[in-house]
Amino acid sequence: MSLSGEAYFDVRHSERSPFVIHTGKLSTTVLGTSFNIKAYPDRQHIVVSVSTGKVKVSYDNVVLTTLVRGQQVKVNSRLNTVEEKKIAPAEVAAWQQGNMSYDDEELGDIVADLERLYNVKIRIDNGAIRALKISTSFRREIGIEQALQVLCRLTDATLRQSEGWYIIQ
Repeated sequence: MSLSGEAYFDVRHSERSPFVIHTGKLSTTVLGTSFNIKAYPDRQHIVVSVSTGKVKVSYDNVVLTTLVRGQQVKVNSRLNTVEEKKIAPAEVAAWQQGNMSYDDEELGDIVADLERLYNVKIRIDNGAIRALKISTSFRREIGIEQALQVLCRLTDATLRQSEGWYIIQ
């Protein structure tokens, strides 16, 4: 199976027919688990998070890691970097309950998520803040303007609207 976007899986392991999800060069092999994969084409990272069980994560046919409950791997295919960390299992697919949760995420990736989520256009005019890493969370119901105001406060930026665009500067 190939994935472009984000999906939550709850799969029972089968030795005879392994379930493998391909996201570009990254492959996630199910070893009996429930987990989330975030692999949007406009994001720099592919993120695999496990809520129960175990998955094997490979890149370009090389095994990177095996993840168990409460673990996450973030792979940057452009820079060939891999980050592993522990997470709360409840946060694995927080988006399913309307929770937007970001832990040490780049502003540019968060903005790309918000564009998809709210179907809006957002531009970051200050290139220096695009790569800033942010940790924050909010409910989807707060709306795009409030979400962007939170991000602007965290990055000492300002928000304005012009010709259908939200502009962070």
